[in-house]
Amino acid sequence: MTPLLPHYAAAYHLSKTGAGLLAASYSVGFILGAPLGGWAAARQVRRALLGGLALFAAAAVAFAAASTIDTLDATRFVQGIAGGVIWSAALAWLIVAVAPRERGVAVGTAFGAATTGTVLGPVVGTIAVAGAGGWIFAALGVISAGLAVPILRADDPSDAGGLLRGASAARLRPALAAGALVAVVGATLGALGVLVPLRLAARGASGLEVGVTFVGAALVAALVARLVGGAVNRRGPSTPLRICLLVCALCLGAIAAPSAGFLLAALTILAIAAGAGGCIGPCVTLAAEATERAGGSLAAAAAAVNASFACGEIAGASGAPALARTLTEAAPLGALAVLAVAAATLAGGVVPAQPSAR
Repeated sequence: MTPLLPHYAAAYHLSKTGAGLLAASYSVGFILGAPLGGWAAARQVRRALLGGLALFAAAAVAFAAASTIDTLDATRFVQGIAGGVIWSAALAWLIVAVAPRERGVAVGTAFGAATTGTVLGPVVGTIAVAGAGGWIFAALGVISAGLAVPILRADDPSDAGGLLRGASAARLRPALAAGALVAVVGATLGALGVLVPLRLAARGASGLEVGVTFVGAALVAALVARLVGGAVNRRGPSTPLRICLLVCALCLGAIAAPSAGFLLAALTILAIAAGAGGCIGPCVTLAAEATERAGGSLAAAAAAVNASFACGEIAGASGAPALARTLTEAAPLGALAVLAVAAATLAGGVVPAQPSAR
């Protein structure tokens, strides 16, 4: 959506608030869709995933055909709901289908694939800007619908007890704690996505250089996600998570200080790689292990983690600029660094640091 925002702002005479609403409508829908997906997956995970894909495909085609800003906002909101359902159902399926000793690499690979998608998204958006917007979004809808074929052929884990267990507050407490850690990561990524491009531009970086910085960060994060997943399999999730949170905190502290443009870009890449690539996978594994030990629902745990990340990302993207305007740019970055250190300190309390029984 990022490359398309100027186009839609000009075509529909949007204010910054209107453009922000178009950009944020997906995330708002995602927050609503994540618990819906967890609820549906706990009953029939294949049906939940197919329903999410069908809704996403329909919304993508409707977005391609939209001719008013209200319709664009509405269809993007529906895309977000569908995305939340898909993520929760697919993540619950992955957690149940993979043996605990292989879960770290599996989750890391899944999030690496998602990070690769974030790299391709702006590329697709740039193609759409060139005049193929309708066809691009229609094609995304067709591709989404086509994913139903391998899902129908795969073994459905809906009978697995972990998906169907109770989702009481007590049983979900460990997942909510892991979700709080994910929210810190989401807030960090949301803040960096707004503050760093402005800082780089103020230091003379071109739009291409800003884009290269974030594409590089996404690619490195995809690699880190798989490497950290292997460490999770060998050592359990707590230690890799703590290390990545501390690396992220150090980078945030350094970014908050005055620095040269090249150093700022390098620190941003490292912070995003540690956050998106290094923290989310272990957090998901923590949530899964802790929820299993508490006898809770893995589908509900997946939904809690997904919704927490989306809430954190929205808070970071909106709150960090406001705090920077009121105080200084160092204030939100410093606050996030402190939160990352606190999260690293508390990570071991979600579930014991050693790997779960194999």
